[in-house]
This record gives sequence, structure tokens and C-alpha cells, in this order.
Amino acid sequence: MKIAEILLIISITTLVIIFLIGLFVGNYLYKLAINSHTDKSAFLKATPMTAKNNVNESKKLSERWFKSSTHCEFIYSFDNLKLSYYVIRSRTNSNKWAIICHGYNGNAFKQSENAMNFYNMGFNLLIPDARGHGKSEGEYIGMGWHDRLDIIKYINRIIGENPDASIVLYGGSMGASTVLMTAGEKIPGNVKAVISDCAYSSAWSELGYQLGKFLFLPSFPFLNFMSFITKIKAGYSLKDADAVKQVKKCKIPILIIHGAEDKFVPTKMADEIYDSITCEKEKLIVKNAAHVQSSTVNPDLYWKTICNFIEKYTDIV
Repeated sequence: MKIAEILLIISITTLVIIFLIGLFVGNYLYKLAINSHTDKSAFLKATPMTAKNNVNESKKLSERWFKSSTHCEFIYSFDNLKLSYYVIRSRTNSNKWAIICHGYNGNAFKQSENAMNFYNMGFNLLIPDARGHGKSEGEYIGMGWHDRLDIIKYINRIIGENPDASIVLYGGSMGASTVLMTAGEKIPGNVKAVISDCAYSSAWSELGYQLGKFLFLPSFPFLNFMSFITKIKAGYSLKDADAVKQVKKCKIPILIIHGAEDKFVPTKMADEIYDSITCEKEKLIVKNAAHVQSSTVNPDLYWKTICNFIEKYTDIV
């Protein structure tokens, strides 16, 4: 056998081995981050949280209120998943609605404090369990991409009941990216504004950041293999779930909020998203706030900014 043939065999064998290793690692990463049934603590343990006694009391109060005020309903997604959501009616029979989206590995119940604040502003509330979370069906986490189509379902559900509804989309972390991705679609004029707290610019960028910071792996080629597995098993690639691309198509006002000390979703992603928005927009970076902790660190500034934004850019009263 000639040397050239031997080298060719060695090269092909090496490439096959690399490909198989890549598939193995990509599948492992898929299970770790995207499969909805696996433990997510490897990522989430790195998220700094703030704890204060008064905040804990506020949270307990809002959780009791949420449990006593909500009832669970169900809707079917475009791919026939049974999705759960919770509804709370305004005391004033208002036409104002807020759809409130939770973050990665969360559920509707964990949005109780934000829900209570919108309720106190006179809003009716619809708080979904994202696919693969809470009581919703789903074998995978949508990272906002398939979830955006679920949110459109909820929008149409509200309008079907109340054609005069004025709707605000609000989300934190993955929920924030979800509402931004939703805003890039053709949505009814009833949706008046979008409020995003600590959104990632894209699933690709966020998971690449996590690979490097917490697992010490380079994006290439492992993220490519992970995205390939995600496409096969979940029906989307990590590059599909891109809030930056979606907001470029948005026509309604967007408020971007982010913690200045966010080490889980880097604060620079807020700037990247904000700079890509071509419609009316505002940005609030909260000093000393970690990931989705802006409303805890400076609640007065947080909710005053949201109220002023809604009043300034919408006809919601």
C-alpha cells in the first residue's frame, strides 16, 4: 500500500472519530441544556441571586395571592402540545392585558411578583408555562423560538375573548427573548408594547457563552454539533432563536431592561439588541443588579420606568 493511501485512510479515520466524538458531545450538551427532563443545575447554579428578608416576605405574599387568584387553562400549540397557562382578571373589567413569560427552567408561578405588579396597574394577566416547563407538555426547551408561536396563540386567544384588548408582552431572561422574537412576527395591532428584562441576543450566543464560561469548551465545533442535534430532536437550530434578527422587524415600542452586573446573560447583549431595534425604544441598565434582579435591587426605578414607558408610547390607560 502506498504512503498516500495510508495517509488518506488515517485522515478519513481521524475525521470519522472527530465527527463521532462531536456527535457524542453535542448530544450530551443537548440533554444538558435543551432536553426538558434533565437537571439544569449545571447552568443555573452560576446565576447570582439577591436575598433580603423584605424581598422574601414580598415574594411569599405574591405567591399566596397568585395561588388564590389564578386558575389553570390549556391551549394546543402548532405542533399539538398541550400548553398550560394561568389567567387573572382585573378588578376593573379592564381591556388591558399583560402576557408575562418566565425564564429558563422556570414556570408561571415564579412570575407571581411581576404578575402582582401588573395586576396592581390594572392589567388582566395571562401567564403561560413555556413548552417543556411547568404543566405544559414538551420534550425540549424552545429557547424562545417555537415559544414565539405559542405566544401568538395566547394573543389570539385574548383577542378572541376581548377584541378591544390592548396587550403588553413582558418577559424575563428566556421569556424576555421569547417576547422579542414574538415581536418580530406579524402580530395583531392589539399588541402595543414589549418589555424585555435580561434577554439574550440569541440562543447561539448565550449557549456559546455558557460553554466557555462554565464548561470551558470552545463554541466550535461543539456548539455546531449541539445545534445539529437540536435541529434533529427539537426542530430548530440554535441560530434560529435570534432576538437580534427578530427585533429588526418589530414595529411596536420596545423597552430593554438589564442588570449591570449580569454574569449569566452578559449585559453587552442588551446593547446588541437595543442597537438593532429600528422602532421606538428605551433602555434601562440597573446598577448593581445581577441576572433578572433589577426589580429586586431598585424596584421603584424598575416599575416607574415600565409605567412611564407604557404611558409614553401606547394608548393604554
